[in-house]
Amino acid sequence: MGTYPQEATTFVGGAASFVLAQLAWTGIRLLLRDPYAWALEHPAGLVLTVLIVAASMAQLAVRQANSGTFVAAPFAGCAGVAVAMTVAFFVVGQGQGNIWPIALASHYGVVLPAALAGWAVGFAARRAWRPRGARR
Repeated sequence: MGTYPQEATTFVGGAASFVLAQLAWTGIRLLLRDPYAWALEHPAGLVLTVLIVAASMAQLAVRQANSGTFVAAPFAGCAGVAVAMTVAFFVVGQGQGNIWPIALASHYGVVLPAALAGWAVGFAARRAWRPRGARR
């Protein structure tokens, strides 16, 4: 029970990061009158999503680096991102057709490594900026 809140917080944070990216893309696309509703369908939306998800996961890692076990938390964050991506894909996506498993798998292959890289950057930053004599 001691590690549950950290993974739950990271799961929700990961999901929220993708929702934020999709909402940001929706706003940008409405301003630019772009026809792509799904953030990962357009190259600019993909870059925006990768940056938002990586930055959010880095922030989560910095905030949680000193609490509990730290091994499962990044994977919980990635699971949150994957769940939010899947739900958003079917809510926002237009005419998924019969190749939607391939589309989702390719999007997972881009966004989830970015989430793990963001987590690693946040973890490294937390370790580098830890005051001397602080508890590890």
